[in-house]
Amino acid sequence: MKRVIPALIFFILFLSCTTTYRPDISISEIDDTNPKKTVYIKNQELEYEFEIFKSSNIYDISQDPETRIHVVLLPFERVSRPAELTFLLPILTFGILPEQWGTGIVYKFNIEEGEEIISKKYVLTGLYEKSIWGNFRKDYTENERTYGLMLRAKFNENEN
Repeated sequence: MKRVIPALIFFILFLSCTTTYRPDISISEIDDTNPKKTVYIKNQELEYEFEIFKSSNIYDISQDPETRIHVVLLPFERVSRPAELTFLLPILTFGILPEQWGTGIVYKFNIEEGEEIISKKYVLTGLYEKSIWGNFRKDYTENERTYGLMLRAKFNENEN
């Protein structure tokens, strides 16, 4: 019985650790004052990439193929930084010291305006963290909307 109680306390403390996701770029202060161009997306069949582009709100999307500016979405590439053996840290410290590992995507698209083709490439990365401190942070989810906000922040950072 004496061994069960410490094991139970350890188990409860470890379960109280939460996993949070934080983008590497600040997406809370995004400048939306730049005028947006209207574009036509040639390959909307890339659903995940299209949802990221649409949620970024960096361009107005038209359904008219006669639009002057066309965008060709390219398949994204997944990037990640391994966690290695850092999972032992929150276990040994009851979640006080965090475990962190990175993940993200390389998002690419081409802008075609007449004969001119401009290639754009953005590395959108974030950080997963497991600790008891995650309960007190604003949490994001790694999804199309978060990647869209990150794309808009990176786009505004590069354009200004």
